[in-house]
Amino acid sequence: MNDEVYQLSIRRDGDDVPVNELLENPTHCIKVEADRTNGDVYINFESRLALLEFARKLLHVGKFEDGESIEWYPLAEQEGGTPMVVDGVRLTADSSRLFLFFPRRKTS
Repeated sequence: MNDEVYQLSIRRDGDDVPVNELLENPTHCIKVEADRTNGDVYINFESRLALLEFARKLLHVGKFEDGESIEWYPLAEQEGGTPMVVDGVRLTADSSRLFLFFPRRKTS
């Protein structure tokens, strides 16, 4: 594959976000931290795949979804268990929740 061009596609039904590798491998996760002293927010991606799938979810929301916000939160199957994928993203157990707000899609 040509490294100068990366072909990206997302389906309207969202069935291709996230890919199976992210679902099956808990090492692909994100940790969100907020620094209360200076207001900075840090989003730490444990893998490039976690970054890519986060971006693909944002693209899907921007192109196809009608809401005005999205929330990601850490969730595990059971206390101390493997973090689960929530809406295309896996946050570490000690991650802060992440909220995004955006304008509603315009209808023609």
